[in-house]
Amino acid sequence: MPKLVEMRGWALRVERAYLAGLRIFILVFATLCLLGASFFLLDGARRALTPTDVTPKAVTVSGEEIADAIASSSQGAKTAETASTASVSEVAQKAHAAFMAGPFETYFKAYKAFAEAHKKPEDKLLTKEELAEQLLYTAEAIDAAPPSEAESAAEAAADAAAAAYASAMGEELDPSSGSEWSPYEAAYLETSRKFQTEQAFAEAQIAAVTQVLADQRVVALAKKYQTAEKTAQSCSTVQRMRTVWDSNSMACADWFYTPRGCQVRRAVAVEECVPAYPEGVESPNETFARIDEAYRMEWVAKAADARAVAQAEEMEKEATKAGAPSAFLIALSVFGAFVAVMFLFLLIAVERHLRPRQEVGAEG
Repeated sequence: MPKLVEMRGWALRVERAYLAGLRIFILVFATLCLLGASFFLLDGARRALTPTDVTPKAVTVSGEEIADAIASSSQGAKTAETASTASVSEVAQKAHAAFMAGPFETYFKAYKAFAEAHKKPEDKLLTKEELAEQLLYTAEAIDAAPPSEAESAAEAAADAAAAAYASAMGEELDPSSGSEWSPYEAAYLETSRKFQTEQAFAEAQIAAVTQVLADQRVVALAKKYQTAEKTAQSCSTVQRMRTVWDSNSMACADWFYTPRGCQVRRAVAVEECVPAYPEGVESPNETFARIDEAYRMEWVAKAADARAVAQAEEMEKEATKAGAPSAFLIALSVFGAFVAVMFLFLLIAVERHLRPRQEVGAEG
């Protein structure tokens, strides 16, 4: 009998130790569940509150970058031609007038100082209006320029609203046929509009171009022109009226005699060559136009890169925000596990408190 009591006491001690260890394990596990639920809850809140709008970084183009491009290339500047509109908006006319009297006046002075210092006596100095026309800084360019991102978004919203209204009314909305430009023309028009309408852009371009004009490599290129002679030839194919024999013509009285045909006047392709400067030599007017073009193309390229980076960041933030529901669901699941474990712990605690009374009742 004493041996049985001793075994029972040993079993009770083992049971108490096991229950104590179980309580500790449950408390640790419950704490981890609570911490995990809190973490996923906060992570879900962070994801849900993450803003997805990303503004592209401001684009800056230094004069050193443009000088490098000018020094490493001898190609002449391209020209972007746009069809003149029948009527220019009043807003564009006012913006162009303010631009010609303000920023472009400084721009023209920079060109004039550079051209007068390096031109030849026979070279023509462009007027302010001629320079603006050559570089496509016109009121027509403001109207023809592609819309900005904000304007595009507003137009898209307006088109969507119009399409929804037309659909509700049972009508079909004709798509607007806007002008389409090549990437090069669109870049020229966009930079023309920004230069004429945005003060910060104009100040940055004037500062960069002025810096390029003072660069020693550009000055050396201009001095090379002053001493250069037209030792090369520039050839092109043109259409000229010439008298040629046409064996199929019956425009003369004796066309049927051998050789058959008549002499006729027709436009034929003729190659004409004129004296030109050697490759790599260009006038101050051409150099200034190329500097202007290089700045605009560099700005467009950097702006496209900035938009691509901003778009990538925006997509990443949208993906982060899309994970908010999953994070909340995990937090709810982990909290449910916490509740279940705490319920189990409560059962063990109740059993622990009832055990002494059961032992006393059994002894009585």
